[in-house]
Amino acid sequence: MRATEIEAEPIRFAVPRLGVRSTSGLQLFDRAHFLDIPWKLEDADPAPILDYFEPPKRAADEAHVDVDTAGAITLAFVNDLHEQLSLALQERGWTKNALVNWLDRRIPYSARRDITRVSSTLFIAKALDAVETKSGLAIEGLARAKFRLVEALVKTIARHRDAREASAFERALFPQSGLEFETSADLELVFDESRYGYNQPYKGTTVFEKHSPRHR
Repeated sequence: MRATEIEAEPIRFAVPRLGVRSTSGLQLFDRAHFLDIPWKLEDADPAPILDYFEPPKRAADEAHVDVDTAGAITLAFVNDLHEQLSLALQERGWTKNALVNWLDRRIPYSARRDITRVSSTLFIAKALDAVETKSGLAIEGLARAKFRLVEALVKTIARHRDAREASAFERALFPQSGLEFETSADLELVFDESRYGYNQPYKGTTVFEKHSPRHR
């Protein structure tokens, strides 16, 4: 048998990962070691929602333009559309509690996976107070802008979560955190050549040819 026909043994490549030693043994270091779950979102500052929420403009300076197959142009101002939609959905008669509950139900699970409903509703109520004070919108005006509020709340919660996790992670690395870190082969990450092999070898960057315009 020729040497080229002998299959070479794959090279084993493994990287040890950071673990935490506890009474139950060595565990892979993750978010559960430095984050308190559930998260008390109501303790966070609601003011950042003002960076993401934009009240509906009073002036009708934004419009949708539609052109049909016959070439006719239809112009509809966004404020008019919002007003018609609010009337169609019977926006009148809202209370703050009703709006808080409506917003809470519309926040996706991915944004509230570590938050209880009580904590979420308390934070939303504080956020509505901040928006009302800044924008001057009454409860009916906030109700008409409720879809904008949902988007702003999701971004605000994500901003607080990022800051919270970064701060908690840094504190966990300090000696006073009480965590006993350890790297061990028992928690290693193994890169298997058969699973991580490339499809095509790297041949440098791809240069796209410019398309020359056709002459009629």
